[in-house]
Amino acid sequence: MDFTSLLDYSLQCELKILDTLYQNSGWITLSDLEFQTNYNKKTINKHLKLLSEKEELLETGKLLIKKGAGVKLCLTEFEYKLLLNSVLKSCVPFTLIKLLTEHGSVSLNKIKAETFLSESSIQRQMTKLKKHLHKYGLTLIYSKGQYLFSGEEHTLRYYLYSIYWSVYRGITWPFSSQLFDKISSDVEVMTQSLSKSLATSTCSQLSLILAINFFRYKSGNPVVLKTEWALLKKINTTYFAPFKMVRALLVRSYRLSVTEAHFFVFYLLTNADFYSQNMGILIMKGHEELATEIASSVTAVYHHLEPLVRASCSKRKKARIKETLFSVHYHATLFPQFSCDITNYDLNLYIKDNIPSLYQKGQKIYEQAKKEAASPIFDAKNYLVTHYSIICAYLTYETYFEEPFVLFLDTDFPALVNELIKESLKNHIKRYFNIVFADSFSDPIDILLTVPLKDRSTYNELTIPKVFISPQIKHSELKQIYLKISELNELRKQEYKS
Repeated sequence: MDFTSLLDYSLQCELKILDTLYQNSGWITLSDLEFQTNYNKKTINKHLKLLSEKEELLETGKLLIKKGAGVKLCLTEFEYKLLLNSVLKSCVPFTLIKLLTEHGSVSLNKIKAETFLSESSIQRQMTKLKKHLHKYGLTLIYSKGQYLFSGEEHTLRYYLYSIYWSVYRGITWPFSSQLFDKISSDVEVMTQSLSKSLATSTCSQLSLILAINFFRYKSGNPVVLKTEWALLKKINTTYFAPFKMVRALLVRSYRLSVTEAHFFVFYLLTNADFYSQNMGILIMKGHEELATEIASSVTAVYHHLEPLVRASCSKRKKARIKETLFSVHYHATLFPQFSCDITNYDLNLYIKDNIPSLYQKGQKIYEQAKKEAASPIFDAKNYLVTHYSIICAYLTYETYFEEPFVLFLDTDFPALVNELIKESLKNHIKRYFNIVFADSFSDPIDILLTVPLKDRSTYNELTIPKVFISPQIKHSELKQIYLKISELNELRKQEYKS
């Protein structure tokens, strides 16, 4: 989700300069900083000074080093994320969102006390937030001296989750530490009942989802499930074995309703990891037996993917593609207003601009499946075309090897979709480099490209130079990455010689 429009221009400048410094991972001249940010020298110097004042947010000493016309950011990856996190969560828009999340509604006087802003400034911030909400079919109203959210509750909760995860990313927790201890413990109990060991980032996401559901329900804003989701509820109770345990835990520990328990499980089923082993087979079997819209749409799409699947997939990979399609279509059913994933990456535009042949394949499958299934699920066009395109990339890629580099990938996408993105990236830059994938770290990170090592066991994520790749990247920006890779490669060769 793109939340930057909520920020003041000054803070947008500051964050862009900070991000540029970090991605350069070393010394950069002020002239280069001007060129890469499109800000003049006066603006850059002003915000470098403001950034230096944020050293107190960290306990690591110097944040910036200036030497002549050069400047260098002195932060590890974790410190950088911690700083970014601290800056964002202290912003007025996120203070407003936090107050509304925890209390359901909030008075003007309460906002004044929390933000120290004037009434006119608060109104400007609320107007900005209202405009942002409008994109997702939500709004902000002022009634009887109170500000409160308005719109479909399940959509609002996903919006809150998207905003919080975009900012906090599991690095820190936005609510009380006592609540975190309780919720994280309960999420661990739930995942154990699924006989699964989930990644730290996934557990953090589930904890955040549960916290938002708890706050909204406690403040008198229960979720109302659409009548057309009755079959999905039936599958939860009939085919999802751990549902009784999840329901009992949520009702007992959080006083949530059975409807809230259903909604939480719906969230789980937007993650392909929850379809693994026998549980996934039963859930998908339930959909097929009850002829749900999700089942019919998945069947229609898979029918058009099958020639590619037969040509290039093992039995297990075929199953995982179906699991991924189920999770993607669950997401499209529940949250059609969110046309792209929660990672703040607009993959649809990336694929359309940079790999048009894949986009055309995804578009064709979408149009054919939509005619056959005629389901409202297909209203989430951008989201679905994006994922169909990624699957096509996975099924049709070829690899040619040159210089090896290691790529680490950890996003909020389902596990198989991550693999598909990897193959898409391999296919896209195969003419230049062979990208070797390593296991992702336990902490959530973005897509990044690092120089290779002779001995993988000596890898140190805090010291090795990195080049970040965003799925929004254009061909012109790729040229800069190739130059950066060449520089890193030369450095590596010199280090090996010495």
